[in-house]
Amino acid sequence: MTETIKLFIIDKDLRIRESGDYEIGDSDKVRIKSGGTENWNPKVTETSFVEKKSWKKYLLFGERGWKREYYVMRKGSKCIDFLTGDVPTPDSEQLKKANLSLLAKEIGSEREKGTPWYIWLTMFFQILVFLLLLSIGGYLRL
Repeated sequence: MTETIKLFIIDKDLRIRESGDYEIGDSDKVRIKSGGTENWNPKVTETSFVEKKSWKKYLLFGERGWKREYYVMRKGSKCIDFLTGDVPTPDSEQLKKANLSLLAKEIGSEREKGTPWYIWLTMFFQILVFLLLLSIGGYLRL
């Protein structure tokens, strides 16, 4: 039987965008995404959880239960270790692959589409000054 844990995934801007119950597979790895290029399975250690108060087992009497919550940075290799304060970042190999795929997507695409607004503004003022000079010179009567 596989064990499920409550996992919170933290993005680069330090906001939790995803959370849910995930299964722990072989060798203490959480099955978030398996297979393909998005393969990402962070490792869970014995000190990478926070226990929070839960509901009582029975509403009016009994001890309060505790639930464990795990936190991981997106694409991190391990969950955050709360005993040592270690926050693992993505592997350097994963970062290289991600950067290469981003660069490959941008090949052949235009950086800027259309003419920027300041070019049009400059052209308008140049035409205005040109018409003003023509009227001062007597070539154009306005």
